[in-house]
Amino acid sequence: MWVTPSITVQSTIWKNSESSSYRIVPWNTPYSFQEADQCFETTEPHPKGYQTALSRLQDIFEHGKIQPIHAFPVSLPYYSCLQGLWKEEIDAYLATLDHYGSSLIQIRNCVSRFLYRIQDSGIRHPSELSFDLLSLYLEKDAHKSHNAEAKYTYAISDILIFMASKGLCAQGLGWYPYFKMHGKVFRMQNLSESQIGRIEAFRSESLQFPSEEFSRLIPDFMERYHSSGYNRSACSTARYSLYNLLLFLEMHDLGYHPEIAAVWMEYEKTFYKDSDRKQIRRILDLFALYTKEGDVVPQAVFLKKPLLCDALPDWCKDELDAFLRQKEKEGWETSTLCMYRSAVTRFCQFLVDKGILSFMEISPGLIKDFN
Repeated sequence: MWVTPSITVQSTIWKNSESSSYRIVPWNTPYSFQEADQCFETTEPHPKGYQTALSRLQDIFEHGKIQPIHAFPVSLPYYSCLQGLWKEEIDAYLATLDHYGSSLIQIRNCVSRFLYRIQDSGIRHPSELSFDLLSLYLEKDAHKSHNAEAKYTYAISDILIFMASKGLCAQGLGWYPYFKMHGKVFRMQNLSESQIGRIEAFRSESLQFPSEEFSRLIPDFMERYHSSGYNRSACSTARYSLYNLLLFLEMHDLGYHPEIAAVWMEYEKTFYKDSDRKQIRRILDLFALYTKEGDVVPQAVFLKKPLLCDALPDWCKDELDAFLRQKEKEGWETSTLCMYRSAVTRFCQFLVDKGILSFMEISPGLIKDFN
């Protein structure tokens, strides 16, 4: 853990050339970036490189070393510092971008900066990368502007997707920077207890359809989806949705299962208007059918009547789901499970209508009224 050193400044006189006024910094004043920056703002002329020096000093205080954004020259020669597999991978990646012309150098610098930091952290192979490590890097990475951050983020995503396409790392790693930048990284802890319970109920079954297989099928599905006549906007939504679902599955060591996708959709839909939610739901239905038929069937009709239990508050749904999972483990038939769901849902609806907020509030009188 980096410990901030203590520095005191002896009496120093700063002169403002415009107002001919002087600013005196008292003896033994503790150093702070705010104090130094204020002196910089109120004093002219500035020595060459003065502001850069202040930024570097603050980097030492906060991080223990100068951050790349404040390095000199403007950027370190990251590309020439790469070694081993990282050098091989960036060269192979850049060879696929010869049509970018003058932009190629800029792309090389962006990618090299990321790979150098990974190399510097002791990582020697893409398979050693993790979502936690990538998240930590993105949180600490500094840029001069939002546009610069976006440029570097896309570059990081592209090189990771390139390496993933060769089987060197998980596909979701490549999509993580992009979705994180847009605030669309969904974690299990964001879900309700009821939703988490439903996912865990299908975890073992989902592992029969590994996320790697799910990832491998997305390009073929997208090609068939496009060939079926869907426009560019629909294809973009489909691609976004499936790769965001893939990211969710890989981050939580899950495989693909339509029921898990449905739970993901329940959380994902909170970010979209109704028309977009319906489109994403249909995309998931078409993909589920594709896994069985091997093709996209655009004329397929998916009629889904929402379950009444889905409208219950979480304190009802959590207990109902736990109860049904227990009955399922006991080996009851599907028809019996549906009967249980219907009966308990009817009882819960009665409690909600009575203003009850917990099963602890149930009284013999309420049960008599229900009967």
